[in-house]
Amino acid sequence: MNAHTPGPWFCGRALRGGQECIVGDGDSVVCFMPDRTIGCTFIPANARLIAAAPELLEALQDIAADKCGCGHPHCNRCARDRDLAALIAKATGGDV
Repeated sequence: MNAHTPGPWFCGRALRGGQECIVGDGDSVVCFMPDRTIGCTFIPANARLIAAAPELLEALQDIAADKCGCGHPHCNRCARDRDLAALIAKATGGDV
């Protein structure tokens, strides 16, 4: 799997055609947002969430780096560590 486009990402418009999109590193388009020309509705909240993805992933990775490691089956912090590892794997295409 290739690495994602580096953040930060921003909501914007494509230079050609003016379609709503998420813009990443320089002028690269991360993704185009649906619009009425294809029978879909643009939802700004979805665009903002997608645009925040690189920073959210980085924050999760920073939090996950501070592991408890006690291994106690009822430790809330160890459960949090497992949940974070699963989310990071989902975002990066990796294994848990």
